[in-house]
Amino acid sequence: MITLTLRLIAAAAVIGLSAPASALTPQQCAAIKGSFIKGMQYQMKALDQGKLLVQQKPIILSIILSLRTKYPDLKDADLEDLRRVGDRVNDAALALDNEADMEAHQDAALVIRDLCP
Repeated sequence: MITLTLRLIAAAAVIGLSAPASALTPQQCAAIKGSFIKGMQYQMKALDQGKLLVQQKPIILSIILSLRTKYPDLKDADLEDLRRVGDRVNDAALALDNEADMEAHQDAALVIRDLCP
């Protein structure tokens, strides 16, 4: 969502604005800069959460190994739900990591710099 907002800011500059860049008011510039900063903060939180989630899959796999050792009669099917949880946690971590699009951030920062000198 934030990446989409940043891409829209960059796209507006590419297709050209109807008013010259100097027509932007200080309030408009402050709003654009504020949105950009909030977007970056959101991205950083998402990356931090993704790092924590990535650490969970090995923990889940070690729990599975521990259960197999403690209860050798357990079947693979009995542990499949735990494996699936590990996979889903890992997928969530990847989704959070993929949300961070540094190219979009750079494009938006350049546009803001050009619009709000």
